[in-house]
Amino acid sequence: MSLATPSPALVASGPRNRGLAIVLFCLGGFALGQFIALFTSAIARAASGTTLSLQYLAAMAEPPWWFIVATLVGLWIGFLATTVFVQYRYRVIATERAFRFELRDLWVVPAAVGLQLAIAVVYSALHVQGTDKPSRHLLGSASGGQLIILAGLTIVVVPAIEELFFRGTLLPGLRDLVGSASVPATAVLAVGLDGILFGLAHGEWVQLPALAVVGMVLAWLYWHYGRLWPNYLMHASFNAIGVVVALNVHSTH
Repeated sequence: MSLATPSPALVASGPRNRGLAIVLFCLGGFALGQFIALFTSAIARAASGTTLSLQYLAAMAEPPWWFIVATLVGLWIGFLATTVFVQYRYRVIATERAFRFELRDLWVVPAAVGLQLAIAVVYSALHVQGTDKPSRHLLGSASGGQLIILAGLTIVVVPAIEELFFRGTLLPGLRDLVGSASVPATAVLAVGLDGILFGLAHGEWVQLPALAVVGMVLAWLYWHYGRLWPNYLMHASFNAIGVVVALNVHSTH
């Protein structure tokens, strides 16, 4: 199966105005998540008793673990609320197929490692500076059990929620929005835009090209298989590598 032949889960496309509505709902859901993240972060800040401002905490290279968790929870609420609403209204996820696991899906784990290594080699060859910033921010100043909590959330929970949002919900909307008589052209545009928006959503400008490429690979997986397990496993593998790197950075500080 190739880009010219989308998965059965993605064949049932809708009109362009439906695609526009889904994309706008997703953009609104992202904005909602940012707003709720401010609220949850403010609650966590008050509970911690710190006098540091939210702006200062957000700018820290290694923020407190509770600030990271509070921010993630806020974003997740926005993402999940959007996913549930769009699914209820448009049925964009073929639930009888999308959540089915197959043993062959495991090939994406070594593929994720290979792609991560390739990205690291390219960044190193180009002498790009500041590539360790996301790793330092990932686990913040956590230690002990706090590290376990953050690592677990990053590897297990983050991939599930982001794949539901970016691939399960946003990608079908982009497909409908850019849909044309040419299936390959539709696929390239939808997969490309999904990857770029995925990269932009992380707000890591040095890592943006790499994140966009990863997002495109994940979008292609869902277009190809129509199931979220390959996406989840690859995304979780990427994040697990990030956690290992973050722990290494953590131990040197």
